[in-house]
Amino acid sequence: MCSSEMSLLVFLTYLPSIAAGIFFSFFLLMENRKNGIVVSIASMLIVFSFWATINFLTWLPVSFNQYVWLQKFSMFFVLIFPFFIYFAYYLTGFKISRAVHWIIHLPIFPIIILPFTKWSYLLYTVVFEENKICRFVAGPLYSSLLLLNIFYLIWVIYILIKRYRVPGTSKVTKHKMHFVMLAVLFFFLWVDAFEETRHFSVYYLRAFVPVGMFFFIGILLYTISKYHLFNIKLVAVKFLVIMIWFLLAIQLSIKKMGAGSGHVGVTLALSIIFGFILIRSITIDIIRKNQLEKIAKKLTVINLKLRKIDKDKSDFIAIASHRLRTPVTSIKGYASLMLEGLYGQFTPKQTEVIKKIFVLGERLAWIIEDILDVSHIETGRMKFNFSKCQIEEIVKNAMETIAPRAKKKNLYLKYYKLSSVIPELLIDGPKIQEVVSNFLDNAVKYTETGGISVSLENLGGIVRLTVADTGIGIDSKEIPYLFTRFSRGQNTSTVVHEGVGLGLYVS
Repeated sequence: MCSSEMSLLVFLTYLPSIAAGIFFSFFLLMENRKNGIVVSIASMLIVFSFWATINFLTWLPVSFNQYVWLQKFSMFFVLIFPFFIYFAYYLTGFKISRAVHWIIHLPIFPIIILPFTKWSYLLYTVVFEENKICRFVAGPLYSSLLLLNIFYLIWVIYILIKRYRVPGTSKVTKHKMHFVMLAVLFFFLWVDAFEETRHFSVYYLRAFVPVGMFFFIGILLYTISKYHLFNIKLVAVKFLVIMIWFLLAIQLSIKKMGAGSGHVGVTLALSIIFGFILIRSITIDIIRKNQLEKIAKKLTVINLKLRKIDKDKSDFIAIASHRLRTPVTSIKGYASLMLEGLYGQFTPKQTEVIKKIFVLGERLAWIIEDILDVSHIETGRMKFNFSKCQIEEIVKNAMETIAPRAKKKNLYLKYYKLSSVIPELLIDGPKIQEVVSNFLDNAVKYTETGGISVSLENLGGIVRLTVADTGIGIDSKEIPYLFTRFSRGQNTSTVVHEGVGLGLYVS
């Protein structure tokens, strides 16, 4: 009979880790058994739980033959290494060829088969000492386990680094690789360290092996939760609920029919009811969240397409505006030459028609210029040339340009200089004149009686330009939309006006 000193430490490390590994692998497979990452992690947990169970049994009083068989089955632990490789491949998205499948599995077959043959002594032997202690003694080939461990470790790290160095890999993916590499490296080093305890008299240190698995699982779960490798939230809730049920059931079985058994039974029943409600609620939340994420991804794609369409539209408008500018300029030029008498004298009626052609050509040129400015603004190609300019001259020039239209509608156009000195400003003169002209144009356009007042005031470092008119006014509800494209107030429908609603937007 082999016997060893069973300590509380063994119970506190092995039993919880075995239970956690079995339960968690079960819930992972229930959640998504078609996900390669899920299956590989669950498989690792199953192999670890099996190996931990075998090791736990070696601490119990067993016969020599039973101890020998337990050691044979403990070699199945090497099955965990291929699942690490599969986990790395599924995580990185690399394909696994048939040849790679064979290379993954071939090295571990001799380790598994050898203990069940007459050559098992090459790997290890079991000796029975006088104090009824069965001792594991490493054979000449036992160091091959260390080499095998290093081989799989290098392979896993290579796969992760290869994915890390793929051009275009996002920062999130790189951080994910960091955590996974840390977890894998920790696990392999931990296992190597405690496998070496078989050679020495510190065999009791093997009681700490499951602690390393807890750290490994913890790092993996953190990575899964942080980077959403799969739906860990629902798995964790199911796991915790079932564990509560399990602990309450154990407590109920211990109390049997004692005084507190009724309370424990009621607690267990309530925990089952509310546990199902909690799981159902979280499941619904997760389904809705996944649906929202899918919708958000579709909207992102649609938004990118719309931006491209909008850019193409702006480019088309810019090209079209440039092409339209030349003929419109020619129409205005010929109309101006005709009015100046370079093509002979015209009758008053003909002269009136030519004036209309010139005015309409001028309006069309303004519209084309506004559309071109909109295109430049939206594509970020608007250029400014700043220089010191006298704002008063710019305002007066704009007023002179608009004066004929104001006079035609019998509107007064007055200028007020509210400060004695108006300083020079570092501005883009032509652009500012265009802005002032747009303000004056709107004022004339929507004013039927009265007139327009323009004032300049020096406020100490700031020059304020005010354009006031006696027109139809603006509703307070429409003020936020004043400087948007193609925006018009509701009251404008009663007024005859020209333009397309781009003047204030460009300004």
